[in-house]
Amino acid sequence: MSESARTALYLATALAVTALAVVTRPGRVQTPTENELVGKPLFPAFKDPFSAKRMEIVEFNEALSEAKEFEVSQKDGRWVIPSHHDYPADAQERLKKAATALVDLKVIRMASERATDHALYGVVEPTMEKSETAARGVGTLVRMRDESDNKLADIVIGKKVKGSETQRFVRVAGNQFVFTAEIDPEEFSTKFEDWIEKDLLKLNAMDVSSLTLKDYSITEAGVTQTGALAVNPPEQRSEFTVNWNADRATWELVEMLDKQDDQLAPSALRPGEELNKETLDAVKNALDDLKIMDVEKKPGGLGENLKAATSFLEDRQSINSLIDRGFYPLTTPDDQVELLSSEGEVSVQTKDAVEYVLRFGKVASVDTDKDKKGSLNRFVFVTARVDDASLPEPNLEPLPGEATAPTEQPQPLNEADQQNEEKQPAQADDKDNENETASDADKKSALDAKPADKKENSPDAAERERIVKENQRKLDEYKEKRRKAEEKVAELNYRFADWYYVVSEEVFQKIHPSRDEVVKTIQKPGENPDIDTFRNLENQGLQRSNVPAAPQNGDEDRLE
Repeated sequence: MSESARTALYLATALAVTALAVVTRPGRVQTPTENELVGKPLFPAFKDPFSAKRMEIVEFNEALSEAKEFEVSQKDGRWVIPSHHDYPADAQERLKKAATALVDLKVIRMASERATDHALYGVVEPTMEKSETAARGVGTLVRMRDESDNKLADIVIGKKVKGSETQRFVRVAGNQFVFTAEIDPEEFSTKFEDWIEKDLLKLNAMDVSSLTLKDYSITEAGVTQTGALAVNPPEQRSEFTVNWNADRATWELVEMLDKQDDQLAPSALRPGEELNKETLDAVKNALDDLKIMDVEKKPGGLGENLKAATSFLEDRQSINSLIDRGFYPLTTPDDQVELLSSEGEVSVQTKDAVEYVLRFGKVASVDTDKDKKGSLNRFVFVTARVDDASLPEPNLEPLPGEATAPTEQPQPLNEADQQNEEKQPAQADDKDNENETASDADKKSALDAKPADKKENSPDAAERERIVKENQRKLDEYKEKRRKAEEKVAELNYRFADWYYVVSEEVFQKIHPSRDEVVKTIQKPGENPDIDTFRNLENQGLQRSNVPAAPQNGDEDRLE
């Protein structure tokens, strides 16, 4: 083949290959124009906010160079938080609001078409892997799924748009385009307390009738040769029981124990001391406002009053769980296990006969929220029980002619029983007079009717009826109050049973005051008593006859 022919063949082959490449190359992706996107929803297929059954949020902390993952989902018809051992979530309305924010999310304008601009606008997708160096421009990732785990929305929320308080840079996950949209990141909080019923006790301060404040602490003494943890005896400081007198709007001291020779002993307010109403009011109000900051799963095997069989002590994992959080199991003389706590306890009695017991443990964590500046939290162990002391059995009144009240309340006589009882004496009289003529019997029956009427309306019968009805009313009222109290206690303990709760240290300090805070001095030693103090002393035994009389005329010499 000649040189010219060979060159022509090569050229033809090249042209053929080029033509084939042009024909078979993929079509060019058309970038949508801004006009085509503005005002359109970012997730057009996501139309029903109630279809969202799971939401995952990944939030990046630049200071720590790590991401925080949070999830709320519906399981078996109830909302739970998987990251907190499926703790019940108060999420239906909140999730609906968050889902609606994405259903209605529309493009305001296109900010960038380039992936290289993602860090600039803060829409870099976060990952759960910890970065060695501080990552920049990482946003918050939100995923919405339906009950079949189908994708409803995936979005990365970035920085705030300059000059706007409501707009943010956003990006659909997996897409390079950056848009501006109106969205509130607070709707996608990763804070546990934002997704639960925060009110721990669901207690109204107006219902508090009594408080028992036990100020003690327990410290660990080391590990024994068998590997068990040893604790020091409780350091007892004080114990107060006070009642709230609603009529006088004041607190009244019921019992006071003070430390004497390393033990608590009955005591009393010293001269010049009184209960500090402001402190006790603060305790009551703090109990009403006690908020859940976090929860952790408790070990099983504990009863509603923090007691269990001694076999519970054989479960080392459960024991360690308690001790790590400041709760120490001690064997009681009746071979039960009772828990004491590292920072004392408080009992709260309410007017509906429900008693809450709060035991305070160790510091739980440090809140790193920038607004709270590293505030402390603390573990608390909560149980409820019926307050039997405020539910005494009713004092039943004895019936006429009886020395004591009936053990079982007789029912009021109905009309038929009453008539039958009244006929019996008349029937007995008829048997004693069988020989009387019919006319005489008729006369006697007419005469007997009058005493029967008198008996029916006699004072004794009326009084008996009144007492029976009043006793029954007392019993019904007692039984109904106890039934309600038992139902409330069962409901509360069902809620409390599985969890260590975490509350703020600030609220703990209000609920757990020391003796110096519960009692205040109204007069310091050495101060001149005012007229009220003098009158109090007089009432306590200082009589006017003990006070020297003022000198009279002619007595001056005797005073020299």
